[in-house]
Amino acid sequence: MHVGFGNLGGVIAGFLYRAKDKPMYYPGHDTLIATETMSLVLCVFMTLYLRRENVRRDREHKAPSEYTTEERLLEREKGDGASYFRYTI
Repeated sequence: MHVGFGNLGGVIAGFLYRAKDKPMYYPGHDTLIATETMSLVLCVFMTLYLRRENVRRDREHKAPSEYTTEERLLEREKGDGASYFRYTI
């Protein structure tokens, strides 16, 4: 998805950076600034959320290094819902 949405940027740029807007290209630059700002806000939000989730998991479950191989295998199908899983930030 990340690569796909990144490639859509080229398509969108063709409609935002029009010849009639030169030399300043305000619509294109404004849209770029808006999307970059949105990206920054979402990155900050996700970082705070994932840190909070890791703290919650540390409080409710034992440390990931304390799980045995058998315990890990039992929860393997849960993916990031497994009690031993912690997000890397």
